[in-house]
Parts: sequence; structure tokens; C-alpha cells
Amino acid sequence: MLFKLNRLTQSLVMVGLVLPAMAYAQDAPPTPKKDEGKPQRIEVTGSSIKRVRDEGAVALQVIQAQDLVKQGITSAEQFVATLSSNGNGVDNMTTNQGGDFLNSTADRPHNNGAASASLRGLGAQYTLVLLNGRRLSTHGLNGTSVDLNSIPMAAVDRIEVLKDGASAIYGTDAIGGVINFILKRDYQGLEMTASADKTQHGGGDMYRLSVLGGVGDYEADGYNALFSLTYDTNNRLRGTQRSFQNGYQPDRGLAPDTTGTPFATIGASSGTALSGYYTLPGDTQSYNKANLLALQGDCSAGTDMVAYRGDITGFNNNNKACAYDYGKQWSLMQPVDRFNLVSKANFRLSPDHMLTAEVVASHTESAVEYTPIQLTTKSAGALYPAYIKDANGNLVRSPYYQDLTGLVPGFDNTKDELIRWRCLECGPRQQNTKTDAYRVLLGLEGVLAGDWDYKTGLSYAQSKADTTLGDGYLYQDQLSAAMATGLINPFLKAGESQTPEAMALLEAAKARGAKLYGGQASVAELDATVSHEIYSLPAGAVSMALGLDLRNEKYKFNESESSYPTINGVSAPASLDQASRDISAVFGELDVPLMKSLDLQTALRYDHYNDFGSTTNPKVALRWQPLPELAFRTSYSKGFHAPGFEQLYGGSSTGQFNSDINDPVLCPNGGTDANACGIRPDIVTTSNPQLKPETSKQWSIGLVASPLPWLTSSIDFWNIEINNKIAALSGQALMAHYDQYSQYVVRDENGYITEVDAPIMNQAGAKTRGVDLNVTANVKDGPDTWVASLDGTYTDSYKSRFSANDPWTELVGSFGDAIYGYDLHVRWKHQAMLTWSRGDWSVTGVQSFTGHYRDEVDGFGSGVTSPNAPTWVKSYTLYHLSATYTGFKDTSVTFGVKNLFDTKPSYSAHNVDNVVGAGWDGRVGDPRMRSFTLRVNHKF
Repeated sequence: MLFKLNRLTQSLVMVGLVLPAMAYAQDAPPTPKKDEGKPQRIEVTGSSIKRVRDEGAVALQVIQAQDLVKQGITSAEQFVATLSSNGNGVDNMTTNQGGDFLNSTADRPHNNGAASASLRGLGAQYTLVLLNGRRLSTHGLNGTSVDLNSIPMAAVDRIEVLKDGASAIYGTDAIGGVINFILKRDYQGLEMTASADKTQHGGGDMYRLSVLGGVGDYEADGYNALFSLTYDTNNRLRGTQRSFQNGYQPDRGLAPDTTGTPFATIGASSGTALSGYYTLPGDTQSYNKANLLALQGDCSAGTDMVAYRGDITGFNNNNKACAYDYGKQWSLMQPVDRFNLVSKANFRLSPDHMLTAEVVASHTESAVEYTPIQLTTKSAGALYPAYIKDANGNLVRSPYYQDLTGLVPGFDNTKDELIRWRCLECGPRQQNTKTDAYRVLLGLEGVLAGDWDYKTGLSYAQSKADTTLGDGYLYQDQLSAAMATGLINPFLKAGESQTPEAMALLEAAKARGAKLYGGQASVAELDATVSHEIYSLPAGAVSMALGLDLRNEKYKFNESESSYPTINGVSAPASLDQASRDISAVFGELDVPLMKSLDLQTALRYDHYNDFGSTTNPKVALRWQPLPELAFRTSYSKGFHAPGFEQLYGGSSTGQFNSDINDPVLCPNGGTDANACGIRPDIVTTSNPQLKPETSKQWSIGLVASPLPWLTSSIDFWNIEINNKIAALSGQALMAHYDQYSQYVVRDENGYITEVDAPIMNQAGAKTRGVDLNVTANVKDGPDTWVASLDGTYTDSYKSRFSANDPWTELVGSFGDAIYGYDLHVRWKHQAMLTWSRGDWSVTGVQSFTGHYRDEVDGFGSGVTSPNAPTWVKSYTLYHLSATYTGFKDTSVTFGVKNLFDTKPSYSAHNVDNVVGAGWDGRVGDPRMRSFTLRVNHKF
């Protein structure tokens, strides 16, 4: 890495100028030693100054490892899902959407195999995830956020969640907050832990085995070495294993919008057997599709087929087709295998200096799965031949040709048919992702002459991921050739099967094992901080910290060795050659006791990015404690977020609309023009090297009260505003704002839409505000101890808009839409826990609550919402119960029941096109339902 020394020198001088000059004119008072009776001062998340934890002026939530055990939590993703401050978005693996390019966004592309945090529901790119206070690499595929699968949970001692902006301390990514996973320190001994989490209804089981060992007493021996190895495995859970996964519930306003069925539907297209719309005798409705089973009133004769319900979807011209309940076939949980390794050693170089060497590594394998492919366009091999050649080269009628002459007016049985066919025989589409991540660190910390605390470290972190195709994907040329033989029968009823010759053709066309894409992200970092009490005021000592942070970030993303257009259903993502950036930062922090009861904390950070410029961000916080039982706190800060490599340099990627749309010019109110009504043009997303960084302003104000010795509570009001928010206009947003963005719609010489360009751009922004509530009670009653806690978040508002000329759109309490995205912002979430303990026993009960919100409106883009669909998705409450017994020698056993009352996810009248869950919402509901947990820990 190369950094300009003169720029760095200027930056250090700039930080020095904002610190009180008198601080440097005095001899610093001696720092009290540990044995002088004062509490030990430690560094906590959100500050570089060592302090007693309760002295902070911002909300810091601390979760101990034993609390995770009581809740049966074994992964970082499970833990983050319990945080009331974390959003319900599409950043986690359980949404099962990461690998689908149709659902990728500009800020979260290529999310296969990754799970992320999203504090305040802002998105994973605004939450900084740290391990022992230092950065990890972003995921090798998406390059924007840390993969929670890489966190070694078995070696975690505690987790600190800072629910406040921290760009002035940590730089980019910290607008929404910080989650800091802190590993065990000075551990001695050897222990093994085995756990199982088995569902009552089958599927989705979880198992874990871990070994943790440590040698050396740091105080007595001058060293400590820790080692941890963990293996986790999660089994697949399929939609067919849960009754609530059902995409056809017309009495509740839900029906699938697809005419790609196992018994194929014939579509209208010029030059084919069904050249355009048709009208049946005695019927005024015109139709553009035809299915023999629908015309016979017997759609249920096909596998998982149902009657198409245009009264629900809004597309009545499809009513002579059938529909397929593809949502029922969706995979609810993908299988995941994780290996995590921690190797860490601390060495005492002298009484005041410690050397740390650390290696953290992980290997994750996941397998996302989607429904079988469907053929819908001519280019996809969906033209079924009217005639084929026999062994003598003569044209003969295709044996499986569906002749609708006499049933459909104008049907021309001399021409090929355009079919919409769901190829169940091809198998479910599978994408397998392997991710290898690691971080190596060499650190030094201690006390310098004059009692200056210091910490410095040199680290390198990398994440490399590759996705290959499993079953279900076929090479387009081979598939088209196979369909042209006429040997494959796309008109099969339930119970019927393809011939061996047809299965051989399909098998030969499969792209199993082809590399879909791969990526690699890395960060090399040198950090250093010093802190000290630099001046004495009547109210106490002024503490200061100065820091330096030098980073080099790299990212590359490459498409497969194959040609993407040759694989059916695989859109071409952008290919990004390696991009890198150098970041140099200096920062300063002050803790000033203005009065005995009033503390001021200030911070200022300057960052220089070699690829887009510099930014300076301050933070100011106050803490006033007029009474021992009462303290007030407030903070104000500015933040920034640099554009991602993919957003800047990723080039173009091509996808398609999830559902049919109508041309806002040629088919504004529906019609019979098959080239303008019910179309699915390509969507091309293009990067933008001219993007500006996103900026933010945020403030919070709150209080902490302890009216009784056993009771502590806090309430904090918070507000965040993001400007220049980076996003790609979705195709639906372009259609909804056509007058404003018509220049991005590409038309052919006849005026028909052929392509919609969705550029990545700086938009107006987003703003959100709300309240955090925390209550903790700790009561000792003879031999019994009761500990109760509640952590809740009320989001009062979350608004977005595209430009300064657009009105703000309120998103809190609504399902989401294709214009502003599908991150869910509920008004109220909380996690409540009650623990009783006596002797060798402890019992813990947990309540997890997510409030109600408005259901999806017009999910198909037709302008129609079924009157049978509920207005609200009901609140969702789960109860968990566990008991721990430690009476066995060196062994503890924990048994628990998750989802004690076997509660189903709340009903939602949507299908899986936009958010996973057919008849329920995968962002909120737990599809596993009741499960039983057992954890055994033995210390040797």
C-alpha cells in the first residue's frame, strides 16, 4: 500500500487542532493502578478510550455467551435475528433469495451462501460487523457485507451491539450501528460441546460439535493460547414438509400467477399456432393462452396444477390457462455446513506489553434450491414442433403435439406451438456455494511511558467464494435441440412420465457442475490507537485518544467459464476485474467531565479514499447524571458510506421482470396486443463510476433509570437520515415513474419495449426514527435468583424517495413493494427473557414478538388486490423454554423446546416471487415450527 505522507501529516495536524491546546501544556496525571481500588477501565465498542462500561453516553447492548446457550442459539445469524434493532430484510440465508439475480439489488448483489446483519433495517452495507474490535473481509461474492457464517460462535465470550452511528470511530459501514463479536480471553482447560436441534415435523434439523482448549495462565505464566474448532450442519427444509407453505388459497386471496405448468400451456405469439388473442363463443373475455385441461375444466389433472384465478391476480386473459403451485415446491431452508477455526495466543513481552497472534478461518458450503425451470419464450426452446422427421426423413406429426383445433378459434395446427412448460423432470434448480474466509492478525498492546494506553495491529482478511450449478439447469442449445425432436412430452398429466429416450435427452443437456460465478474480497489493515488522561479538571480527568487506520480493500467478481446465455434461466451477471482502493484515516476522541454529573464525549475522523476523495465526520455525545439512579444521554454524529466496487465498476448485468407488465404507453389499461400487454422485457442494471458517497446525520436522546436496586431501565429515541442513497431503479419503479424515467426504456422500430435499463444512481435518500426500550430486573430471593429482561424497538417512521422532487413514501408497517424494495420495517419488535436459577438448576423462558403490518398489495403488478386477502399480517409471537443442569461432574446439560406452542407463521396472501413464503412471510416466520434442543458440554 502506498500512502502520501504529506497528506497523512496534514490530517494528523487537523485532528490535533480540534483538541484543546491546554491538554498538551500540562503533565498528564498518573493513571491509577488496578490495585488502587478503582474499577478496571476497558475498551468498549464505539470508543477508543478505555473506560468503565457504564460510563458511556450511547446505548450499548451486551450479550453474554451463556445467554445464547439458554436460547439454543448456535450461529451468528440466529443471534442477529433475535435483536429488536435488526431489520427484517432479505439479508439472511433463510430468505433463500440470494442466488436469484432477479431479486438481486444494487446494494446486495450475488448473496449466495451469505447471511448478514441489518441494524435499523437500513441494509447490510450500513452495519459494521467486527471480531475483537477489528474488521473482517466482506463476503467474496457480494463484496458489501461480512458473512455471519464466518463468525466462530463457539469461541465467543460476549457480543456488544452499538445501536448508534460510529463512522467517526470506525469509518464506513457504521451508519446503522456496530456488532462486535468478542472472543474468549485467557481461557484454560479443554471442553467439548455437542448440540442438536431437531424439528418435530421433520426437516431443518441442526447439529453442532465443537472443541475448545486453552493453555497458560497469562498472569502467572506470561502467555495464553486458545484453540477452537467447530462443525455445524443444517439440513434442508422443503415446502412440501409444511402445510402452511401453500400458494393456492383462493378463499384467502392467494393464487399463483404462472402459466408455466407441468401440463404445458400454449401461449399467443405471431407466427405460431396461436397467433394472438382469441374469444370463445358466448364469452366477451379475450384470452392469450390456452391449456387443454383448462378448456376441459380439469386443471387438477396435472401435477400440483390448479385453475388460473384471474380474479385474484388481475390477469383474466389467462383464465383459459392453468396455474402451478410453484410456491409449495420452494425450499424453505437451504442446507449449510460450516467449519470454524480459531487459533489465538497472547504473550507477555514485559509487564506493560502484550503480543497477540491470531488466526480465524471458516469454510461454508450451502445449497440454495429453486423450483424446476419453465420454458416461456421462443429463445428458451419453448417452440414445440408441429412436425418432425421420421427415420426416412419424411415430415410427420409430432407425437405429443397438442391440437386445439375446434376448441380455440383461429388455432393453426400446421404451425409450431409456443409453450409455457414447467419441466418437473429436469429437477429443482440448485446452486452450490463454497466460501473460504480467514483473518490473520499480529497485534501489540499495553502501556507506554507516561501511562499511555496503546493498541496496534496488522491484519489481513480474505473471503473467497464460488458457486456452481447443481441439478435442474440445462444448456440452452441442447435443450432447444431436445425439444425440436418431438420426443419430449410437455403435456403430461399427474402420474404419467417421460420415456427413457426423453429422459436421456434432458439428462444430456444438464449443466450440472458448471461454474456460475466466483468472487474474492480482501482487506489489509494497519491500525494504531493511543489513549491517556491528559488533563485534570475540577470534575475529573480529561481523556483523549488518537488513532490511525490504513487499509487496502480489494474485490473481484468473475462470471463462469461458460457462456451465460447458453444456460437456461441464468442471466449474465457483470464481470468485475480486480478493483482496489487505499484508505487512510486519522481520528481523535475526547472524554471531558464538564461537571461532576456531566460528561462530554467528542470524536472526529478524517478519511481519504484514493478513488473518490475525502470526508470528515464528527460525533458529539453528552451524559448527565443528576442522581445516582438517573442518567440522561444524547449524541449527534455524521457518517458516510463509500460506493461499493460493484456499484462503481461492475459493468452491466441482465435480468428479467418477475411477473408480466403492461407497457404504460401502448397498454396503459390492459388490452389484447401481445407485444405490449403482459410482457417480460429484459432489465439491464449498469454500474456508475460517477457515484458520490452516501452521507448520514443521526442523533439520539435517552435516559437510564434505576429506581430500585434490582431494576434498571433505559429508553432511547433515535433518528437517522441518509442522503445520496445508492440504488438501482427497479424495472417496476421505472414503469411506475415512466414520465420521469422514460429515457431508460428501450423500444424497437415498432415502438415496443425490448429492454429496460436500470442504472445505479445516487437517489434522494431515506430517513428513519424510533425508540429503543430496555428493562432488566435481577431479584435474589433466598436460594432463588430471578433475572428478567426486555429489549424492544419501536420504529415510528421509515421513509424513502427517489429524488428531491418526489414525495416521501412511508414504509413502516407495510409489506414492501417492487419500487422501494422488500425490506420489512415493522413498528414493534421485542425479545423478553426470564431466568430462574437455584443451585445446579436454571430455567429460561423467552418470548419473541414481531408486530403486525399491512399485507402485500397487488403483488402481481396488475392493479388488482383480491377482496379475500387480509389487510394485515397478524403479529407473530413465539415462546421458547430451556433448562440447564450442572450437577454432573464437569458436565452441563441443557434441554429446550423452541416454539413451545408449535405456532405457525402468520398468514400472508403473497407468493414467493418477491419474498420467500407462499402464504406466509419468510422475513418474519420460522418455518421449522416446534423443535427440541439438547446441548451437552463436558470439561476435561
